[in-house]
Amino acid sequence: MSQTIAGPRAIGRWMGLQLMIGNVAGIIAPVVTGVAIDLTGTFSAAFWVVASFYIFAAFTWIFIVQKVEPLQWDPA
Repeated sequence: MSQTIAGPRAIGRWMGLQLMIGNVAGIIAPVVTGVAIDLTGTFSAAFWVVASFYIFAAFTWIFIVQKVEPLQWDPA
């Protein structure tokens, strides 16, 4: 989807940003999981946190993302 939207002129920047955000999430997720388990003593809280993020992402995709098509970049 990123390649379709960004097109050949901006794909490097978009993919770099997307991968950076994914790596930051990979750093933060174990910390949040550990804190949730430490506070509650069970894995249930960690699973609920992850489930809530998945539900949020699904609603975002359904209601915010419209048509996936290439953006029209102004020639510069």
